[in-house]
Amino acid sequence: MDPFDPENLRMDSTSRPRVKPSKRVPRHKPGQWFIKGPLPGEWIRRAIGRPAGARAALVLWYLAGLTKSSTVTPTHADWARFGVGRLVGHRGIVLLGQAGLVRVDRHRGRCPVVTILDVSE
Repeated sequence: MDPFDPENLRMDSTSRPRVKPSKRVPRHKPGQWFIKGPLPGEWIRRAIGRPAGARAALVLWYLAGLTKSSTVTPTHADWARFGVGRLVGHRGIVLLGQAGLVRVDRHRGRCPVVTILDVSE
């Protein structure tokens, strides 16, 4: 028996887990983190047009739901949780600011304070 033969690595149909399709939207389990909604569609549409902005948007909305405030201070750990580098996060915040989606207050040596703005269609 050759251990590198692809046939030896194939799963038979009896060992595959059966997943029952559901009409319900998947939900987080207790203790798991999630992004609180609803998120305004127009706001998200504008953010998605900017790749770094879309990444930053998810982090900002996560923090806003966590703190129940539209003003948040994303830290290096917050960016890392989403797999977003610090520089990509910074660029994303700049792009969201240029799109009129956030207001940013920066101070040397500190994390930026970001306020998510309300946008009308």
